[in-house]
Amino acid sequence: MEKISIIIPVYQVAQYLAACIESCLNQSYQHLEVILVDDGSPDESLRICEHYRQRDSRVRIVCTKNQGISRARNKGIQVASGDYIAFVDSDDTIAPDYLQHLYQSIKQTHSEVAVGSFYRIDDQNVYYFISRRSDLEQAKLERTYTPHEFFQARKHPLINRNFEFLWGKLFKKELFDLVECPTKRVLAEDAYTTWKLYAQARQIVFVNRDEYCYRLHTGSVTGRKDSPSLIALRAHVLKAREEQVAMEAAADLPISSGGQAQDMLTQLILAAAAGDSRERYQVRNAKYLQQVIGRFHRPVSRSDSTN
Repeated sequence: MEKISIIIPVYQVAQYLAACIESCLNQSYQHLEVILVDDGSPDESLRICEHYRQRDSRVRIVCTKNQGISRARNKGIQVASGDYIAFVDSDDTIAPDYLQHLYQSIKQTHSEVAVGSFYRIDDQNVYYFISRRSDLEQAKLERTYTPHEFFQARKHPLINRNFEFLWGKLFKKELFDLVECPTKRVLAEDAYTTWKLYAQARQIVFVNRDEYCYRLHTGSVTGRKDSPSLIALRAHVLKAREEQVAMEAAADLPISSGGQAQDMLTQLILAAAAGDSRERYQVRNAKYLQQVIGRFHRPVSRSDSTN
């Protein structure tokens, strides 16, 4: 049986951490490890982690200096021994069959990424669900996609709301060989990472089950509407989208992100024409981009060019 590594970055979440760990250990899919990456948390989080490590041999603890969630995730990926990787935020929980459903969908469809759905809950236990359209429309979305098809499907609200987050998904571990979370302290770390993982996958399956519980609370950026942090978050999301647009353009693909992405591509072209090096797209890992472009773009052969 293949192993799943659940990576949980931990920082100042003592109030919610036990429920998060319990939900991971109580999965119906039992062949797993829970990697708790303590990012120098100043509260009781590490003590809670130690409690569960003593109780369950599947729990591992990695301690780091406070360097942010991306470095914590990267550390978890480095030490993971599983065949698949799932991320869970330390203030969230997952349903008992969450991993089983994602893993089963991957195996049945020969995919490398399974994208699930989620619901929100606040500190008053008020639930927030996405408004459903017709069951028929939902059923049509629950299928497999090539990376390009999945980028195009983002136009649908249900796909779009689940697109950027690292949590709520199951990834084949090999996808991280050329991709890591951004090591600079930025907001919207997920938005810089997920599309690169999709682009490397040969096939993606969407599983329309609300089995990931995302907790809204006053300590989270998304829990504070129109705050400076949220405004900065949106700016980083736009910057991450710019990277995706540049990759699609380099691969001669239709731009998948709609009008907003087209505007960003225009900004890129104008900035390049003006010689503004600050706005030029630079590839951090050339091998990664070459591999992605090779998946989508077939060079023109001599026979093609003569016809």
